[in-house]
Amino acid sequence: MRGQLEAGSRIFVQDVDAFRKKAATEATKWEEQARTNSALNEATARLAPLAEQSRDLVPQADLLCKLASRLINVCENELEAKESNLWVSREIAKARKTPILPGKLLSISSNRCAISTSRAPG
Repeated sequence: MRGQLEAGSRIFVQDVDAFRKKAATEATKWEEQARTNSALNEATARLAPLAEQSRDLVPQADLLCKLASRLINVCENELEAKESNLWVSREIAKARKTPILPGKLLSISSNRCAISTSRAPG
């Protein structure tokens, strides 16, 4: 699960960076865009892939948040991470309530879970 989260997070960050670059390029083009009907139709066609790309980011982010939440649950419930003084329960709870980027939650959960997984139940 942690590997899925880390791999998914890397891909998500790359996809967001690509989207930001493309959006910035398109914003510059838009400023110079002619406002004729044909030019606006061409711009619509040019921007369609960018809109699709933005819609694709939503399920990716949702999946990452679900994976991070599952990882936290495993750490807390199965690996007894809450019993460790290294587990920052307040920070984890706050991150779960606040909409944040999955990478932030990943950094919080994976660092703490790595510590608690060394104590395998037995």
